[in-house]
Amino acid sequence: MTLIGSPFLLAHSPQQIAIEGTVALVTLYDASQLESIDISQPASLHLLQIASLASANTSCHALALATSGQVAYIGCYEEAMVEQVDTSNPSNLRLTQIVSGISSPQRILPLGSYLLVPSSARGGRVYEVPRPSSP
Repeated sequence: MTLIGSPFLLAHSPQQIAIEGTVALVTLYDASQLESIDISQPASLHLLQIASLASANTSCHALALATSGQVAYIGCYEEAMVEQVDTSNPSNLRLTQIVSGISSPQRILPLGSYLLVPSSARGGRVYEVPRPSSP
């Protein structure tokens, strides 16, 4: 294995990465952010946007990340919620919906018209959530 190009530097704690076409999405736990990165030229990665995942009255300690088509689902670990983000324009990511009441989302798996979300809370819960409507 060999390194291609220089490492892409992130200012905060990256947690998860998901790829849709030529765009990588990265969750940043301590910054309540989602970054979109153009990966079409692996030796020269290019930042498209740093999107805030914080809503009007809460932050989002982003941990889990899954994509499906032009939608990203982000698990906000400490806030017990999943955010839906429209990724149709990777340079203009938009928060479109929040589903609350999901304790410590550890991972998100889109499955048909549902999201399966295991929790890392004591007791081992797995939430089945109807997939929010697309933006």
